[in-house]
Amino acid sequence: MKLEIEVLGSMYYDWDNEEFSWDLDNIIKVKVDNELVINKRFGEFTVNEDETDLDNGIYKPDVLPSYYLIDYVGSCTIKAESGDIITIPYAHCNLKSEGNVTIKYGKWHLRAELEVENEFKLSDLVIVRLDNLIDAIDSGEPGFASLILLPGKGAIKFNEVASNIKDTYECYIE
Repeated sequence: MKLEIEVLGSMYYDWDNEEFSWDLDNIIKVKVDNELVINKRFGEFTVNEDETDLDNGIYKPDVLPSYYLIDYVGSCTIKAESGDIITIPYAHCNLKSEGNVTIKYGKWHLRAELEVENEFKLSDLVIVRLDNLIDAIDSGEPGFASLILLPGKGAIKFNEVASNIKDTYECYIE
């Protein structure tokens, strides 16, 4: 099976660690075997902040590179194009390192394509919010996420389809 994920809109890019900060108004499109499953803004996700006891490998150290620290995992739900409600794990993490980073702000179109197992379902994905990166950027807009993981494969690597960088500045990650 083929999984395609696109994220579009104005966003912040931590040039040093190469992570994005996606706000509530960014659009995410997800296709499975060329069928559009999700085409929503992150603001349309409903977040459940209660910690979830998920037994799907999220807490295994090899899921995230060593420079991330998982604080806890909750969940979020979204109404798929089919009308079905999908529940996806929603992890709160922090970058372990502190210090000054260069942030770029602009419009991006990001895309990732990967092969997944035939048993794949969207609830296998984990949306990750990097709290200390979002706090450091202090954009005035609610940050929603920075990464999408697939346990067993790690962080999904997005390729830049297009970008238009409007500003660059320094901020401090604690």
